Amino acid sequence: MEYLLLIGLIGNFVGIVLIAISFGGHVEGAQQTDSQGRKIYFAVLLHPRVFLLGLSILGLGFLLQIISEVTAFF
Repeated sequence: MEYLLLIGLIGNFVGIVLIAISFGGHVEGAQQTDSQGRKIYFAVLLHPRVFLLGLSILGLGFLLQIISEVTAFF
């Protein structure tokens, strides 16, 4: 069952990458000013399907890791 742990770790990495690339900058450069006068630019969810796919793969990766650890315990 060691392969489940490896597949889970790879799935977690792929899920995190998909979640990261689903966000980007606002087209018009929306921003907010903080109390010290610095500009803070907003991040926008550009690809919601990629985000959901990344969340699903991330959850599956964690599930595979849990299954691997539970089966190793017994």
